[in-house]
Amino acid sequence: MGFRPQHCVLDHDAKQLRAQIAVREYLGERVVFSLRAENVRFKAVADPTSKWKVGDQVGCKISAEHLLIFDQQSTKRIATNGHAHSGV
Repeated sequence: MGFRPQHCVLDHDAKQLRAQIAVREYLGERVVFSLRAENVRFKAVADPTSKWKVGDQVGCKISAEHLLIFDQQSTKRIATNGHAHSGV
């Protein structure tokens, strides 16, 4: 299972997924956060005015429609919501 960084919304009160900010990378019109939740590392994108900093514990919200499901053996993306996916 996975998701794109722009679909991970940081929210202090979110309970869905909790993570710690490991890196904050300012890229002009956005900030990319590298996050760590136990042994899993992932990224989130936020507005550059975001006040989150390295070491902060944050909640992450990911809508179900933005989850990407993959077959464990073939590693190919599985169709969701009745839509076929073409290797994305």
